[in-house]
Amino acid sequence: MKSVFIAFWCCCFVLVAVVGCDPGMNMMKPAAQGVMDSEPEDKPDTTVPGTQPDMEEIDDPYTPLEGFTVSPNRVVFVAGGFPLEAGVNRCINLNGTNFNGVIYNTHTSKWQHREGPTSPWTDIPGTEVNTGICGYATDLPGQYRAVWEGSIDGVSGKYATNILTIQ
Repeated sequence: MKSVFIAFWCCCFVLVAVVGCDPGMNMMKPAAQGVMDSEPEDKPDTTVPGTQPDMEEIDDPYTPLEGFTVSPNRVVFVAGGFPLEAGVNRCINLNGTNFNGVIYNTHTSKWQHREGPTSPWTDIPGTEVNTGICGYATDLPGQYRAVWEGSIDGVSGKYATNILTIQ
C-alpha cells in the first residue's frame, strides 16, 4: 500500500509540475499595479494580483491580465490554473464559474481593433457578449485584442489580452 501511495504522490507531483497548477494557486488573480514606494501606505491594497501594468497605454482603462491571451483565431483564459480556450465563433462561459474556489463573473467582453500603436482602440461591432469571452478571426491588417470587464472573487476590473498584430 505504501508503494501505491508513493506512486500516486509522484504522479500528482509530476502532473502539478507539468501542468503548472496547484489546487491552492489562483493563477487568474491580477497582480498589483505600478511600482511600490519605499514606505508602505496605511490603506489596504484592494487590487487583485496577476495584472501587468501597460506603460505604453497610460490612459487605457483596460489592464493586461496574465493568462488572458489571443493568437490567430483563438482566445485563452486561464482560470484557477486551468487554460480555457475558444476558437472562432466559440465562447468561454464565465458567469458564476468556480475554478479552484475562485469565482469568475462576466459583465461584458468584446474585441477591439486599431490601425497601429499610436491609434486609438475601437470596438469591433458584433463581438460584445455578456456571458463570457468569445473567439474572433480576421485577416484584415491592424492590431487586435480582447477585453473583458468582470469580477474575480468579487473584485471587479477591466482587463485586456496581449496585442495581436495582423500584417
